[in-house]
Amino acid sequence: VRLLTLLSKLEGSFGIDEVEGIGAAGGVDDTTGAFVRLVDRSLLAGTSTSPRRHAVLETVRQHAAANDADAGSTADAHAAWCLEELGDSLPSHYYDLHRAEWVSGRFDDIIVAHDHLVASARSDEAVRLLSAMALAVHLDDGSRARRVLRRLDDHLSVDDPVIEARRHCTAVMAAMAARSPEGMREHGLAAVDAADATDDASLRGLARVLRSWERVLLDPQQALDDVDDAITLARSVGDPDTELFATGYKVFHLAMSLRFDQAVEAGFATLERIPHDPASHPRQVLATGLVSSLVLDDPRTAIRLDDAVRPNIPSTFWGTHIVRAAAHASLGAFDDAATAVGELEKRLDRIG
Repeated sequence: VRLLTLLSKLEGSFGIDEVEGIGAAGGVDDTTGAFVRLVDRSLLAGTSTSPRRHAVLETVRQHAAANDADAGSTADAHAAWCLEELGDSLPSHYYDLHRAEWVSGRFDDIIVAHDHLVASARSDEAVRLLSAMALAVHLDDGSRARRVLRRLDDHLSVDDPVIEARRHCTAVMAAMAARSPEGMREHGLAAVDAADATDDASLRGLARVLRSWERVLLDPQQALDDVDDAITLARSVGDPDTELFATGYKVFHLAMSLRFDQAVEAGFATLERIPHDPASHPRQVLATGLVSSLVLDDPRTAIRLDDAVRPNIPSTFWGTHIVRAAAHASLGAFDDAATAVGELEKRLDRIG
């Protein structure tokens, strides 16, 4: 009964790893045996996907919620499971595309858990939870990013400078997707201030990259100084992910300054030095920056780079459609260019 109550709290379907995780968070003994019994009694519906997933039948969900004698304990266990699943790894929150896909699939669960933590006056944990959504909301089409940005704005500053810095870093990434220049500017400045109060060089580097996003429109050289500082910080602690992320935006910023040769040189030098990881958002950033810089002078290489990155990622930047269209147009492949623009139009249509 306890496991069924816990599973009824989950939004959507779940795999066996998630069953084990929330069972452990809720203090269930022999989670696997309890799960098998629930399946045998047809209290869970199976899917046809592989690997197989399950979901609680809606009538069963309503019955379990109505008869939960300790709803507070269930909500605590659900929030604890979300926090445990998301963890505190900076690379996982900001750089891992596959992890971002999982977070996107569990968006409603995380929001429910956040509401519970706020209602329980557990502000630090609530901010930790939202901060772990950074890359997922950054790649979102906008509506979810706006919801998360509002929640981050509603939080007063927290005592832990690391959590506070991550709050502002995630807010910058959400503000980009929500198309809020003011949010990018305010949180970008606050992210660096908070990160500099820590001894975490990777976090300080990340914050400088994010501050550069809004700065580059007004002062490209200042933005380049930010990413160069980030590269130095990342190298000081042997952090290839943050170095790659910073270099990717250095390529973008150089390109926006019309320094295309320098952009291409910096991009390829780093791309060849750091091992390939198809789930790496920083690598996607760097590849997209290179594609942007090569569109006119070497569109064939630009398309090859884009083709190499695109199949390995669950989501893409908005701008990749435009860059891909421009590269095809440079080659005179106007049908392919129109296809890329059409993909972007579909995304726009989905969110109005």
